[in-house]
Amino acid sequence: MRSSGLFFSVLFLFSMLFLAGCFERGSDSFRRDLKAAGGGDAEAQCRVACCYYKGDGIPANKAEAAKWFRKSADQGNAYAQCMMGSCFYDGDGVEKNPVEAVDWWRKSADQGFAFAQYNLGHCYEAGEGVGQDLGAAVEWYSKSAKQGFPTAQYSLGMAYYNGKGVKQDKSVAAKLFKMAAEQGDSRSQLFLGNCYSNGDGVPFDDVEAAKWMRKSAEQGNPAAQYNLGLFLYNGRGVEIDRKEAVDWWRKSAEAGFAKAQCNMGLCCYNGDGVPVDKSEAVKWFEKAAGQGEPEAQFMLGLCLFRKECLSKDESEAGKLFAKSEKWLRGSAENGDYEAQFYLGVSFYEGYGVAADKKEAVKWWRKSAELGNMIAQCRLGECYLKGDGVAKDMREAEKWLSKSADQGNDEARKLLEGCK
Repeated sequence: MRSSGLFFSVLFLFSMLFLAGCFERGSDSFRRDLKAAGGGDAEAQCRVACCYYKGDGIPANKAEAAKWFRKSADQGNAYAQCMMGSCFYDGDGVEKNPVEAVDWWRKSADQGFAFAQYNLGHCYEAGEGVGQDLGAAVEWYSKSAKQGFPTAQYSLGMAYYNGKGVKQDKSVAAKLFKMAAEQGDSRSQLFLGNCYSNGDGVPFDDVEAAKWMRKSAEQGNPAAQYNLGLFLYNGRGVEIDRKEAVDWWRKSAEAGFAKAQCNMGLCCYNGDGVPVDKSEAVKWFEKAAGQGEPEAQFMLGLCLFRKECLSKDESEAGKLFAKSEKWLRGSAENGDYEAQFYLGVSFYEGYGVAADKKEAVKWWRKSAELGNMIAQCRLGECYLKGDGVAKDMREAEKWLSKSADQGNDEARKLLEGCK
């Protein structure tokens, strides 16, 4: 949930497009407005305030902006009332005061001003400047959403999606996400993509999911960039393109998205879509592990044990594995084939747990049966060598062939050695 003043600044600049304000008006127009504002013209007072707020043609001065917004707001100008609320919420030109912000937004919202209705809904949802009331939040989001305000449509969609303040209804949520997504709201595009990806409130459709993920990703949404990378990597709704997948993961990782940072580390570690670069892999693992990403903690621990990172010692590697083991086991038991594979590695190598090659084979088999080509290769190699399981050339060839058919070069080489 937004807590900084950034969004209100965005709202301000967006809404200015609808004002006969000071854009492209020049200093002569500002002087005329200033004179009219001094004479009590509420519209002119609001335009003068906008110019001071933005610094359009004059030096920005938030205190002057707040002064003129208040004069206009006191005369009932709904836009000025909304902006007075924003000034109090952000502490722009006045002392920060969420309660006062809510009072001004309510005045504006009662006049039907969509931005203020949304802001008031947010305050009720977050309990800022007013007691938390999810039902009231939905009421105000609905008023704003009916006027076509995309951020309100998104927030109302989230309320329906999660059943907060209203009975859960994912089909209604998806409709609201689509309304906002079609207006370019990146979060709605992301969640609409998720709805199509999971069949939540809409028919399952990977092509539609990938389409909306891309729209959101192109606007710089890190979560959408990460998801689009997954679609491209696995060929869901699009042709497989691992180089492009890595490009999107890099954008997301550079924006601080932990899962993308972990994936960048894996790509650099394995040479998947990029050249092998263990030092670069460690850099990304460290970033993701620092945010608590369990798989990155595991991989960073692996790098430490294998002396692929010289900045830390093995005792720290053990701590990292201990942190990641709970996640790995839980995810593995829930059918996550990547977690099953890494849990198998933990048991095989004795990372954070007692070494147990039979247990490793058990988890690699589960992962292999779900199509993980690396697990298929490791399982085939175990059958080939009789490692943790009875030696069985037929089983070895079966699993190595499955892995090789997915393009695993290591499996292909091991398979050739079987002949």
